[in-house]
This record gives sequence, C-alpha cells and structure tokens, in this order.
Amino acid sequence: MLAENAIAEFKGCLLTQGVKPGSFLTLKEISSLLEIPLGKTREVTQRLALEGFVQIHPQRGIQVTSITVQTIHDAFRFRSIMEEAAVAQFAVKGHIDKINNLIEKTEALKSLDTEAPDFHDKVASVDWEMHFSFIENESNVFLSNAYKLNATYIRWIRANTKIPPTRDLDVIEEHLAILNGCLARNPEAAVTAIRLHLKKASKQALEG
Repeated sequence: MLAENAIAEFKGCLLTQGVKPGSFLTLKEISSLLEIPLGKTREVTQRLALEGFVQIHPQRGIQVTSITVQTIHDAFRFRSIMEEAAVAQFAVKGHIDKINNLIEKTEALKSLDTEAPDFHDKVASVDWEMHFSFIENESNVFLSNAYKLNATYIRWIRANTKIPPTRDLDVIEEHLAILNGCLARNPEAAVTAIRLHLKKASKQALEG
C-alpha cells in the first residue's frame, strides 16, 4: 500500500507541476520528495517507468518523461478509441436519470462567474464525471484501468498547457451536444459530438 500511495503522490506532483517534464531526479531526491525509504523508492520508480511516466538511465538518474507532440497525439488518439465506443453504448444503455443529472450539472455551469479563480476547476470536475460515466457504464475492469492511466496523461498534458477561459465555455456546449445525443438515444449523434470534442481538446493541447 505504501508503494501505491507513493505512486499516486508522484503523479500528483506531475499534475501540480511540482516535478517538471524532462527533469532528472536521483533516487534520493525521489525518496525525499515522497518521504519513503530508498528501497521502496526503487520499486516505485520501476513501476512509474512501466507506466511511462519516467525513464531510468543507469549512471544518470531518473528522467521524468517529456511531453512531446507524439505523447499528446497518442494519448488523445487512445482516448478517442475508448470513448467513442463507450459513448455509443451509453447512448443506448445509459440510465436516463444519470444522463439528465449530467445535463443538469453541465447547464448549471453556465450560471457561474467565468472570471472566478475556480471556474476552470468546476468545469473540469463535471467534465471528468461525464467522461468517466461513459467508461464506467461498460463495467469492464480492463477498459477502466486503461482509461484511468490515460486520463492521468491527459491531465498531465493539460497541466502543462495554457487553456484560455473561452475554451471552458466551448467545452460546456460540446458536452451538452454529447449528452443530448445520449438523451435522444442517438449513438451516431453522440459519437459525432464526442469525436469533435476530443479533436478540439487535442488541438488545444498541441497549440498550448
């Protein structure tokens, strides 16, 4: 459990930019950062390397993976593959009460002060709730695990991207298009809407 918590904490450091992409760290520095024994640090870095968040260089140290154009392309492409299939099923089998609840939460974002410092975080919270709902509807542990890992990459990419406030407003409308397709039990409309949504998100990440 110590290793699991330490891995989660290291990923948290990536998301808060406490650890920068491409930077080099020693085992001792990671041990100090995560406040865990040196022996356990080796296990943690090996697991982070397997997930692609760091690269271990003998004699040089541990390098945090750089966020490249290819990283962004791969993360969003994988996300699209998973979500297009999931939302098609959600549009057919998703619980109507859940769809309406998501629409209500998304509509409520329109009444918030867009200048408030927590506006983006509130949009992001509803954003991820919607996307995870599509995946959880599949009740597939392999899909869920793959999606959670990729979602961490997406969050990491976003943490290193400048997102204009106007993008949040566009996201709200894009989400409503997806959800209204689901409410109408129209998988084609839902898939078209989420494909456009993710294409725009990918473009923003590449430009940021």
